[in-house]
Amino acid sequence: MKLSPSEYENFFQKLDFKVIQHAQFHPFYHEIVAVEQAEDDDAPIQVTNVLWNALMLGNMMFARARVAVRGGCNYIVKEIAEQSTLYWAYLRTNRDHQDLSHGWGHNSQWRTRFRRDYLIKNWYLYNVDEINKPMGIDLNKETLILSLLAEDSLLSLATIPERIELLVNRCFIKCTLDSSNLFPYWDFYKEKE
Repeated sequence: MKLSPSEYENFFQKLDFKVIQHAQFHPFYHEIVAVEQAEDDDAPIQVTNVLWNALMLGNMMFARARVAVRGGCNYIVKEIAEQSTLYWAYLRTNRDHQDLSHGWGHNSQWRTRFRRDYLIKNWYLYNVDEINKPMGIDLNKETLILSLLAEDSLLSLATIPERIELLVNRCFIKCTLDSSNLFPYWDFYKEKE
């Protein structure tokens, strides 16, 4: 049975989730589904259509809004944003997706940690469980300990801004690196609201 957006929202509101309608594009609130490339290369990303709204439980982002956007190629590239691998996603019918629960058997989805993002005191916190882990990588630091990464990891070729792009969007939106075989799951980042 397929739920309408209003049925989806009503169900979660009964469980004390808050429906978030954030008009200005921000990757904390929005997952990009479709892109209209603006003629002006410097046009910032704007939301043009909301397929469903975001859901938060307290300060934790539970589900980002799925949106169509419009923007210039200095901010977003249609082919990359629509087709790059979407990480921390168990299933998407319209694009490649990858999650730590893939490939480990029928029960692996229930044994894999969720990614947790929070909005706390005007700070967006992405993938918070990695901040105090031995393998966790804080992208706010100017240098990274790349020895933690496998020598053949494609992610070790990415710059810090490219890794931040992947972490906050859960996919690339303008970076041209091959997105199909990366491992961003140890990265952590925080940014001011």
